[in-house]
Amino acid sequence: MVSSADERVAMQIYMALQGIYNDRAWIDGSDEASEGVWRTWTGEVMPYTGFTLPEEPNGGRAENCIGLISTWTGDITCDHNVLTTYVYCEY
Repeated sequence: MVSSADERVAMQIYMALQGIYNDRAWIDGSDEASEGVWRTWTGEVMPYTGFTLPEEPNGGRAENCIGLISTWTGDITCDHNVLTTYVYCEY
């Protein structure tokens, strides 16, 4: 889970340094259970979603996960076979 803008930026810098520019990473968070209420995989309400554009989230019921690329954060499909290449885990 990304818990601050600084953490989001650090992850985006890391992606860029690794040459990951257009692939998306799931960073925890879903509003599948209740549209607009973003929760972690453990069910906690997310304190920070990291959406970077004013029009995000914009996917409605079709995009229920939070995705990150090196320049953007928004709602994405949860189907990892479609658009998501990476998953970031915090431990």
